[in-house]
Amino acid sequence: MALAELLDPLFADFGLPVSAGGITGLGILDAPGVDVANGNVWSTDYSLKVQTAVFGSVLDGATVTVNGLSYQARRDAEPIDDGAISVIWLQRFTFVVYEPDVYRYGVFS
Repeated sequence: MALAELLDPLFADFGLPVSAGGITGLGILDAPGVDVANGNVWSTDYSLKVQTAVFGSVLDGATVTVNGLSYQARRDAEPIDDGAISVIWLQRFTFVVYEPDVYRYGVFS
C-alpha cells in the first residue's frame, strides 16, 4: 500500500478545501498560538498541514485559500518528519482604522 493511500483518509476526514497556485486539494488548518498586547489579539499563527506531493511547492508570499478564506504563506512549504506531509505557515492581515473616539477592526481577505 502506497503512503499516499494512507494519507488520503486522514485528509478526507479532517481536511478543509485548499487551493494555491491553481492546485486544489485538502489540508488541515491549525491556529495554535496568538500574540497578545494590552489584552488585544494582534495576530494568530496559522499552520496548514498538506500532502507534500500536492502542495510541496508553495513558496513564501503565495496566496493560499483555505475553506474560502485567503491567507498568505509566511515562508516556503516545509516537509516534516518523513517528508510525506508539509507544513505551510500562514498569516492573515488585521488592521485597525482610527477615527476620533472610534476603533474599527477588520481582516483583509
